[in-house]
Amino acid sequence: VRVTNVGDRLLVFNYLQRTLPEVAVNLSQKRLAPGKSAELIVTVTPRGGRHRLDGYILLRAVGLRVPELSLPFYAVVRPAPAEH
Repeated sequence: VRVTNVGDRLLVFNYLQRTLPEVAVNLSQKRLAPGKSAELIVTVTPRGGRHRLDGYILLRAVGLRVPELSLPFYAVVRPAPAEH
């Protein structure tokens, strides 16, 4: 996911969390100048035979007009196709 600072102030991300332990998140840059972008990398490692996952990724940053961004996600886990 690409996160872009469309405002006119520096954003400093100070909180990044997810609501499911099967999901890992990493932001490529913690500081974003106006007009700059960062990648939010989301990795899903399903556990316990779950085939459907849904939750939120929460971002907080100094400089945001809204104190917290909540990004919903939904994933369907399927087996990889067999190689021939």
